Amino acid sequence: MRGRYEAPYSGARPTVSIKQFGAAVLLANLFVIALSGLSLRQSWLQYQEIATATTQNLSRVLVEEISGDIDKTDLALKICADEIERQVSLGYIDGQTLNTSLARQLPRLPELTGIWVSDAQGRIKYGTDTSASPLDVADQKYFAHQRDTANAGLWFDKPLLAARDKQWIVPISRRLNYPDGSFLGIIYANLSVNHIVETFSTLEIGAYGNASLIDRNLNILATRYPEPLSLARLIGKRLASQQLQQFILAGNNNGAYSDSSAPDLIERHYSFRKLEKFPLYIELGMAPDDYLAGWRAEAGKTAALAAIFLFSTLALTWFVYRSWNRQRSAYDSLQNSEERFQNMLAYAPIGMSIISLGGRFMQVNYALCQILGYDKYELMQLTASEITHPDDLASHAKHAKQLLDGEVGSYQIESRFIRKDGQAVWTQFTVSLLRGNVDNPMQFMAEIENITSRKYAEEQLKLSAKVFESGGECIIITDSNERILMVNKAFTAVTGYSPEEVIGQTPRMMSSGRHAANFYRKIWQALQSTGHWQGEIWNKRKNGDIYPEWLSMSAVKNAAGQITNYIGISSDITERKAAEAQIEFLAYHDALTGLPNRRLAIDHIVLAFAYADRAKTKAALLLLDLDNFKTINDSFGHGVGDDLLKAVSRCLCSCVPDTDTVSRQGGDEFLILLTNVNDNDSITNVTEKILASLEETFLIAGQEISTSLSIGIAVYPDDSKDVNTLLKFADKAMCHAKEAGKNTYQFYTEQMNIDAVENQRIRVGLRRAIERDEFVLYYQPQIDLSSGAVVGAEALIRWNHPELGLVAPGRFIPVAEESGLIVPMGDWVLREACRQAAAWRKAGLPELLMAVNISAMQFKRGGLEQSVMAALDESGLPPTCLELELTESIMIQNPETVLETVRRLKSLGIMFSIDDFGTGYSSLSYLKRFSVDKLKIDQSFVRDMLNNPNDAIIVRAIIQMARSLNLKTIAEGVENEHLAAFLRLQYCDEAQGYHFARPLPADEFAQYLSNTLITST
Repeated sequence: MRGRYEAPYSGARPTVSIKQFGAAVLLANLFVIALSGLSLRQSWLQYQEIATATTQNLSRVLVEEISGDIDKTDLALKICADEIERQVSLGYIDGQTLNTSLARQLPRLPELTGIWVSDAQGRIKYGTDTSASPLDVADQKYFAHQRDTANAGLWFDKPLLAARDKQWIVPISRRLNYPDGSFLGIIYANLSVNHIVETFSTLEIGAYGNASLIDRNLNILATRYPEPLSLARLIGKRLASQQLQQFILAGNNNGAYSDSSAPDLIERHYSFRKLEKFPLYIELGMAPDDYLAGWRAEAGKTAALAAIFLFSTLALTWFVYRSWNRQRSAYDSLQNSEERFQNMLAYAPIGMSIISLGGRFMQVNYALCQILGYDKYELMQLTASEITHPDDLASHAKHAKQLLDGEVGSYQIESRFIRKDGQAVWTQFTVSLLRGNVDNPMQFMAEIENITSRKYAEEQLKLSAKVFESGGECIIITDSNERILMVNKAFTAVTGYSPEEVIGQTPRMMSSGRHAANFYRKIWQALQSTGHWQGEIWNKRKNGDIYPEWLSMSAVKNAAGQITNYIGISSDITERKAAEAQIEFLAYHDALTGLPNRRLAIDHIVLAFAYADRAKTKAALLLLDLDNFKTINDSFGHGVGDDLLKAVSRCLCSCVPDTDTVSRQGGDEFLILLTNVNDNDSITNVTEKILASLEETFLIAGQEISTSLSIGIAVYPDDSKDVNTLLKFADKAMCHAKEAGKNTYQFYTEQMNIDAVENQRIRVGLRRAIERDEFVLYYQPQIDLSSGAVVGAEALIRWNHPELGLVAPGRFIPVAEESGLIVPMGDWVLREACRQAAAWRKAGLPELLMAVNISAMQFKRGGLEQSVMAALDESGLPPTCLELELTESIMIQNPETVLETVRRLKSLGIMFSIDDFGTGYSSLSYLKRFSVDKLKIDQSFVRDMLNNPNDAIIVRAIIQMARSLNLKTIAEGVENEHLAAFLRLQYCDEAQGYHFARPLPADEFAQYLSNTLITST
């Protein structure tokens, strides 16, 4: 109906049958429809293949990224766990250093919110931020699992909602063991779910795409779903996908399937893949609404073209049919022509309208109403300019003027119209004039085709090109012959090659030379067989630098299954390799000094022992400990202490050959391995060289600091052939060097082992002795030298051992002091001595002063005052009958606390004496402050005072000082009458010793006291 109206045509009747012509047109239309359907089917299959390849490639990328994060976390947990177990094996844990070590891990692990360590009861002991962790994790599943499973390894728990910041986390834990394999506790870290979700958010998987991290039980650890589904509604829930569950139960590590997602019932095409080292899976799905959007646009366009073809053939048929009927009257011809035009207008597959010269819609068809959202009558009340996008009005006016002026016969532009719902729709707008004659334009005829989908597809294509160019990873596309077709900007930035330099070349131009031909052959074989390959590869930049990259390659196939292109996506992993090397170094070296750590030292020791066996030589282990290092740390700070450790490590390295090993075991302890040792003299030479090197002071932070070493030495194979045994022997020898005055060395001897075994035997026996009540008290009389009367008794503990018999206190008291068992033993002595003194009073014996020795440990632990009060209350003994003997060392350790306790007890009437006076830190100021009642002169001065003038002078001085301070004196160790007589001449008040009586059991002491009374009467 374009152009002007024409008169009916008249002519000869056509000779071709109308049925024949109609059949031909029908066949042509059927052929076009079939061809269009086949084309759409092939296009649909290709979009499905692209979606499958995209989900598989993206799932691989996610597996690598998340595996890398967990690998780093696991390695950090292992390093910390090894350090904790090593410190536990040495008998102590440096909490401050451990917290610092844990805190240093976090900046390298942004995916973590913290790292913590619990003990075997689940109490949090150490961590990066204990305020952000619970005080107790004993009720957590991951703690119970690690506690009950000896070889649990790295364990992932269900996500938890952190109490402080309300963020979702996934606890990752490892078990800690004592050296004997028993449960020590756990080390665990919180993996941020938001970090994983942010990784998911970077994926181009469409508006309805889904990505999830799940465990082997299909529990969701992290996920990305379309709005309005929130993370809180899905985290920790179980996926209901039966297909995925069957794949996992069958042992498949990757695969693909289609399913409707339970949370939002959206049909998606999924790919899943298992993390190589961990029982976790990545599930990634794309919805048909996303990946078939382009196909739908093509389908719409194809359908429109087919419809136009059908319309054209129908129109052609109609015009032919009209030519066969030109014999009809002009009226009928015009009437039929109008009807055909109206039908064509009404049922055309694209929008069509007749518009007046003033712009008002005169006629519109159904397709146009669908495009614009109005019904027919609403549109006919409007003008074209009223629904035209404001930005396009000027263009319409310009082209309409050209058409009316006859400058163009028609025009076609892309224009936006505003739908009834307010949305803009893109159209292809074609306009021509309907004329009554050449000089009489009547109306505009407009064809309006909706091209919104095509415009969206074009924008998506532009976006894809932008992503290709601006992506952070290198992308390279080749043809089937491996010739480079395209590269992106990231490729140029990483390799230094411009696109012009590489297009047409093969990737072999970047070969590093580090890989054999077989390596590349396997890559292309994998691409041919599976269509995919990924791995680490070394390439060469334009400037010749060799660098590592992680490369993922995929083969692109056409509908016939033939490879048409190869796509390679790579990232420069130079920094990651450097970080891995650093982590590897820290796994085997001390972070502070750079020396080998215990793990690497053990490896060197094993190799050295094997070499010594082959070469028939020896090896030696030197365990070194800095003397008074804690004092240096407390005085100058840990920074100076760290600098001192580094300076000492450099000094040690300069003293031993390069073939030997200097390692730091932790704290202020070092281990030196000497190899190719022929005799002990060579060991001594090195040891003395080390001690001499530390005689000079170190200048650290402007301070001159001096230190020394105590060294223990064990020799392979003389002392043992077992590494752990030799380390234990070296430690014992080092302890003996400490006891020998420090700044010296000691070789291990068998006697050390005997002493250690005996010490352990006594320690174990003491615990049982307390439980079995094997202790007994003996009492030694205290005599008034002027009258000869018994005025007191000193309670002395004995151990009635079931196998060894009566054990003297000198054999077990030091062990009790060291182990802390002296506290319950001291409490028992107090109760028993008070009970016995009260029993003697009830039996009618003279009133005595019961003297009981008090350990410094009883003051340190606290509770001494409560123990004394309980003993007096239980026995009924008056406080004035109890004397507590203190050592001088007690008074100088936390004197204010001790003084306050002494004052309170003295206020009750309890007496105090200083035991072994003169052998320790004797101070008149302390005697004055503590207001003691008696000084006990040590037997080391008394026994030889008649033969040693110095001892006699000391004894006289103590007695005279005490008299000046109104204190009594008592001498112990009086063995004969000559000593007693000398003490009387010096005005000593009391004495005790074998001259008067040995320590006696309670019943014998009572008999001795009775006999003394009879003799005196």
